[in-house]
Amino acid sequence: MKVKLVKSKSEDRWYSNAAENLLGKTFKVHFSELASKDLQRSVFEILSGKHKGKFIDVRDTKIVVKLK
Repeated sequence: MKVKLVKSKSEDRWYSNAAENLLGKTFKVHFSELASKDLQRSVFEILSGKHKGKFIDVRDTKIVVKLK
């Protein structure tokens, strides 16, 4: 799955503090069941690139299915 980082609630997150701001970047991710249990919230793990292995919280998502 691909996710686009469109907002950040906290300046303490790695993706806000990075030398390059990562808002607006698209990442290929997969749902991490183990990390989600450990962190007690839904998180997705980045699969490739220099941020591989880091986690992104995905909230307020909307999935649109085209029926026709």
